[in-house]
Amino acid sequence: MLETEISTSNRVDHYWLWLLLPFMTGIYAGNSAEITEVSRSFLPIFSMVCLGLWLFYSVKFLPIITLRLILLLAFFLLGAWALFFDQQNFQVHRKITFSKPQLGQFTVEEVQVKKQGLLLQGSFVYKEFIEVRKNNNNEGIIKIQIYTPSKKAMKVGETWWIKLQPKAIQNEKYPGAFDLEKYFQGKGLTHQAYLNEPIQSCKNKSEKNFVLKNWLDQQRQGLSAAFRKYLNGEAADIAIALIVGDRQGVSAESRFAFQGTGSMHIMAVSGMHIALLLAALLKVFALFGTWISRQKALLILLLILWYYAWLTGLSPAVLRSVVMFSFLILGQLSGRQISSLNLLYFSAFLLLLFEPFLLFDLGFQLSYMAMWGIFMFYPKIHALFSFRWGYLQTLWEGTALGLAATLSTAPLSLYYFHSFPNYFALANLFLMSLSSFILMLGMFFPLLAALPFLNQIAGWVLQKSIELMLFVMDFFAHLPGALVNGFQVTFSWVLLFWLGLFIFFQSNRALLKRSALLLITCFVIELSLGRMEQYALENSLFNQKDQLFIFKKKGKAILCAQKDFKSTKYIATQLTTYYGVNTDVIELN
Repeated sequence: MLETEISTSNRVDHYWLWLLLPFMTGIYAGNSAEITEVSRSFLPIFSMVCLGLWLFYSVKFLPIITLRLILLLAFFLLGAWALFFDQQNFQVHRKITFSKPQLGQFTVEEVQVKKQGLLLQGSFVYKEFIEVRKNNNNEGIIKIQIYTPSKKAMKVGETWWIKLQPKAIQNEKYPGAFDLEKYFQGKGLTHQAYLNEPIQSCKNKSEKNFVLKNWLDQQRQGLSAAFRKYLNGEAADIAIALIVGDRQGVSAESRFAFQGTGSMHIMAVSGMHIALLLAALLKVFALFGTWISRQKALLILLLILWYYAWLTGLSPAVLRSVVMFSFLILGQLSGRQISSLNLLYFSAFLLLLFEPFLLFDLGFQLSYMAMWGIFMFYPKIHALFSFRWGYLQTLWEGTALGLAATLSTAPLSLYYFHSFPNYFALANLFLMSLSSFILMLGMFFPLLAALPFLNQIAGWVLQKSIELMLFVMDFFAHLPGALVNGFQVTFSWVLLFWLGLFIFFQSNRALLKRSALLLITCFVIELSLGRMEQYALENSLFNQKDQLFIFKKKGKAILCAQKDFKSTKYIATQLTTYYGVNTDVIELN
């Protein structure tokens, strides 16, 4: 059933794509451009006028091309203003600075337990604005992340009196540094601070608003505890990352193995996870085709998806994928010939309409581009080989899905991680089917964990399956030349590369196919030349904040840091990835 939908998707129009593209462009423009006071009053009116013209006039009054242009412009403006209204409080609060420690009330919205303390996220209202808060004005409230070594039990929904000095979140100033500002902007956080001890808890009438959030957190914690009870070490952390979407416990070595085999989209709960799961479940339902009709099978799949979402506490990564596939299943339940691609585009539009900044979220990008790659490229890749032996055919189908997803997500890997895995195609032969099995077993593990004897068997099978997956990844990741670093691409390069892939796989015209292949080849050559230029680059940099000296010479980078600086190893790794050369560390007294 899933294979049928994928194979027919290339013969339909992409009408929702043409509305989604200007909408996303508007979101991007709204995030990068400063909007003046004059434009604030003009653009909403202009948006309504454009949409009103399109709705009011018919083809009799305006040419069809004019109506289409008005519609595209309206969606562009809708995207720009959706982001503006979503981020306007954030833009004001991020400019607030504090010259001294502030006494105020902190409402806990998220708690992460660390080895040396707690990492808290929530709302902080400093003392002089507490009266303002009573008048329902958000002007004196900032969203903040706090690290504290305190052992006090602080729960979601509680409010504490605390005294600290918030500092605006800023990016580190060295090549290849992680974009902290944009990451925390996606979470709505503007400041961070260190807290020795909270002063005292205070009554908070809003605690009842966090009942659902506390319950969902308990769901995630309960599921994580079940994995830790029956699985050991790194296998438990990987299971939690794959099933729950919480990657905090995954070690740096495992992350390197995922990155080195081009399998980062496996660790991020994405649409590809659900696609593999649905494909496997559909094969199971096919065995009972006499008793289970197509409609009943789809309805059962829909219930299983939402069971999974509930099981993980409505984790954002899981919820995003479940919503996407719910649209796809509902489209099939309707009995109408609805394009899976258009449903994919429409689900992305709805998610971005309610949360525009998702456009800049890496998980959102990986999830949707993995599914876009499967729908666009899978039929052609799948048709390359056919096997009579059922097991080999099933293995090839899973591999073809992985290759299609990797092909569409590889440009994102180059853009964000500056690296490319050379053995991803070979690794995918083993990983796709294995990760699908792990995901299926992991989803139903909480049910199996409640059954005596079966819980031990399921735990052992899941443990060994994850260990086998890690072994395969580690093998390929440590082969000579497994991961090539030092690639520098712009996002326009990523977009044009996707365009080339789209034309090559979807066009029926030989001239367009050749042109697309030439375009892709040129981009690959440019990528290689850029890496060679990065390798030969020579410059120097001084980071005054952390007292870092960075020297880039041909084929080598040198990092000079204070002996007691805690992030030396991490920054050296980032420099190696960014420049594509080895980094020598010199510690200064």
